[in-house]
Amino acid sequence: PDHNYAGPDTVLISVADDEFIVNTSLPIVVEELSDPLVLVCPAGVDVAEGAQTVLVGSNISIADTEPMAGKSDYHHALEVEVSVSVGGLVFLVEALEAAESYQNLSEILEDLATTDLPIFNTSEEAADFRRHLHLPTVTPGMDVVTTAAGPEVPAGPVISSNPPAGALVPSLRFSTTVGRLNAILQALAYTPYPVYFNGVVGLSVKAVVPATGEEAACDFAIVVHPVNTAPEISIDQERLQEATTRHNLGGGVRSHEDIAFWGIINLADPDVDGFGDWFSQRLLVARLALSVSCGSLSFGLPGRQDYVYGVQNGSIAGTEGLTFYKGDGSRDTLIDVSSTLGHLNTQLKRLYFHSGGSCRQQEVVLTVKIDDLGNFGAGGPLTDEESFSWMVDGT
Repeated sequence: PDHNYAGPDTVLISVADDEFIVNTSLPIVVEELSDPLVLVCPAGVDVAEGAQTVLVGSNISIADTEPMAGKSDYHHALEVEVSVSVGGLVFLVEALEAAESYQNLSEILEDLATTDLPIFNTSEEAADFRRHLHLPTVTPGMDVVTTAAGPEVPAGPVISSNPPAGALVPSLRFSTTVGRLNAILQALAYTPYPVYFNGVVGLSVKAVVPATGEEAACDFAIVVHPVNTAPEISIDQERLQEATTRHNLGGGVRSHEDIAFWGIINLADPDVDGFGDWFSQRLLVARLALSVSCGSLSFGLPGRQDYVYGVQNGSIAGTEGLTFYKGDGSRDTLIDVSSTLGHLNTQLKRLYFHSGGSCRQQEVVLTVKIDDLGNFGAGGPLTDEESFSWMVDGT
């Protein structure tokens, strides 16, 4: 029978010799059978950590082999489920603008109206929406971009393993047709979440024909490759103000005074988020540089200094595990050192500034630089730098 033909047919048989012709016929009934759906998925899709709205359905296609040759299966009804194990999905209208299916956009959007799938005209619009939810928008290998939120938006970034409502959805279920599903898949975009997630994500597509119950399903991997993210330095301004004024009612630091900068400087690396504290304590090595324009810095517990005889008291015990490139952690104008991120933060919790006599009536600037040495993901070494200052009075 012809492709997908069902119904009656006849085989005509004619036998002839020199005198006679005999004709007969054989009636045939081709019974109708339901042919399977054909759902084709890629072996996998590669995505960079921090990527936003990556089209992942463009290589997925579905077809129903029921129609007669030359006829379309566009209007064959389907029930569809799509889900991802980590992160979430959005629909990008711009992905269909150059496609023939764009003329059916209103029907497509009507199918999706029964879901919570966010629909955006462009990827830029999707990124803007996430910013207004205070979600970080990341360019792979670059710093986090932050923007002010609207007045009705809750303050602070959302920290959760689940995508926030309205920004991404991990799964959706809807009714559509074969033709419109192909269009929806072309515009389906994936965003990893949490924002610094990297690893393997499962994407599942399942389609069912309601009339017959036949179904097709496929699963494939979205591989989110790690990308290095810049480290971050934070300065506790309130504690800095307290440390540089508490011994002097007139404000500022006195000359020949030791100031404890405990906990004022903190180092962080967003790449740690997916691993926990053990990663920063044991594996994530970084290089730290501290410099002051006047005076000196120490890691440790300094004792009183005799400036007449130049006798140095105190101890720098506890600097084990540090590799010094400049200075040794004792009254240095420049400390250049490497260790794990956790150990560097421990040293910063016992950082001292020593104000020498030459610093009288000067503004002292302390500069902090951190280099993550590029030891996580693609992108190479990334850095951050911060400076802060205080006054030394004339006493």
